[in-house]
Amino acid sequence: MTVDQLTWKQWRWILLWLAQIVLISAVWLSSSGKLIGTGYVPTLIAFARLAGLLAAFTVLTQVVLVSRVTFIERDFGLDRLTRMHRWNGFAALVLVFMHVPTLILAYSTVYGVQPPEVLPLFFQNFEDTLQAFIAEILLVIVAVSSLVIARKRLRYEWWYAIHLLTYLVVLFSFGHQIENGRELAKIEWFRMYWIALYGLVFLLVVYYRFARQLLLYKQQDFRVARIVEEASGVHSVYIRGKNIRNFHYTAGQFGKFRFLAKGFWLQEHPFSFSIEPNSDELRISVKTLGDFTASLAQLPENTRVIVDGPYGRFTTERITQKRVVYIAGGIGITPIRSMLGALAESGSQKKVWLFYSTKVSSERVFEKELARISRDMDLTLWNVVQEGPKKQDIAGMISADILKKELKNLSGTDFYICGPPGMMRAIKTQLLDAGVAPVNIHTEEFSLVKS
Repeated sequence: MTVDQLTWKQWRWILLWLAQIVLISAVWLSSSGKLIGTGYVPTLIAFARLAGLLAAFTVLTQVVLVSRVTFIERDFGLDRLTRMHRWNGFAALVLVFMHVPTLILAYSTVYGVQPPEVLPLFFQNFEDTLQAFIAEILLVIVAVSSLVIARKRLRYEWWYAIHLLTYLVVLFSFGHQIENGRELAKIEWFRMYWIALYGLVFLLVVYYRFARQLLLYKQQDFRVARIVEEASGVHSVYIRGKNIRNFHYTAGQFGKFRFLAKGFWLQEHPFSFSIEPNSDELRISVKTLGDFTASLAQLPENTRVIVDGPYGRFTTERITQKRVVYIAGGIGITPIRSMLGALAESGSQKKVWLFYSTKVSSERVFEKELARISRDMDLTLWNVVQEGPKKQDIAGMISADILKKELKNLSGTDFYICGPPGMMRAIKTQLLDAGVAPVNIHTEEFSLVKS
């Protein structure tokens, strides 16, 4: 994320976050900061306290970043928040490792013992320090496990379960901060501010992670209506509910779905809506990529569904140019199908192209629907097939060269790309190299690990 890509809405959140950092640092400077330069041990203790305060704040930020707070996600997009979450998590880990070893080094001199002997003394002499030490271990487990799970592309539910430990990190470390943090123990207004900060985050988590989903579930009574096979390994799940049109989403967005059936109810996964808004049913279309997606086709009819969302900024609302090019790779057609339907329904007069890439022709889905949409709007459809192309297909991998050949020029165009991460990165790079402005290239990646 570069500076010139930030919107004013994003800047306001970043500035608010920086303001908290400045406030915390200023309070520390007025208190423990006075110890700097007064001796080796006091200086170490001063910097350890600053690292501890900032570590606690970054962990709290971690919780907010993944709490699905609608008004924050709407400004950044869940994929960008996820990337920010990774970097912020790295910062939290570094700060924790600065806080604890520095204190151990300082107090080994104070107590006149070797560093390994300091921890038992901490547990004896400072309240809630054992819980804080457990919180540090849990934070390390979250960080290391997340890295392993992401790199090895393990199951989504493992990623989800591991990240729940972050709540325990916050819970176990809070008492230690309040009881032992000099700034929090000695400065009453700062102590109240800190408690209010934690209280606000608690309320956001309870509402956006749990209460909102349950309220929506009660209001809509979402249930599986039917499951339709679209192509080999691809199934569409149709979902009905009470007053279904009152569930509002923008074409291109996605939701997180939990199916309340045996073997499913503990798992929640993100899927794009594959039909335009204001339809009589919701629809998600899923390709078999792992155990969970393979078993979706066996869902019993009338299965209750908890839907969390909608999320995402990969929508028609970001169109600013006269021409729009959609580039879909495989099952990445799903949010694009939703957007095309919405454009046709709105009577859009824009010139639109769809480049739909699959390995073989038989993998294509929604062919009849796309043909109908093309009759209702100015849509040119190009099928790009890697193997065994038909006469009307473009053979090979989708690329900027193919786009240039068919479009003649790339200026005055919004490009929407959805497909495998490698494909999206490659095409985006090629478009940037061809002179397309970053603001006119739209992507969104919300699949964190294998489903």
